[in-house]
Amino acid sequence: NSIGGFQIFSYSAHYKVLTSDLLNKSVERAGNLETTALGVAFLAGLAVGFWKDTDELKELFTVGRRFEPEMSDDAREYLYAGWKNAVEATRIFKHKINENL
Repeated sequence: NSIGGFQIFSYSAHYKVLTSDLLNKSVERAGNLETTALGVAFLAGLAVGFWKDTDELKELFTVGRRFEPEMSDDAREYLYAGWKNAVEATRIFKHKINENL
């Protein structure tokens, strides 16, 4: 039950820790941080038949670092409630703008 393949902030350990904490899941960072170039090479190799299928590619994946959640449930719920409030405030603001157009 881990989450992998994040491209945004792929080098940031702080982002990985926060993601792990908020999702309450393990997050894996690839051993090879050049995942964009590697992905292109994998797709090209699949297209020309170098690899039979994606199962072969999964065997090539190595975990560089694994981040485990450490945040308390109370802290996670508090931050999630704050996020939901921010989303609702944005929706209200959007409706007010649309009413004035």
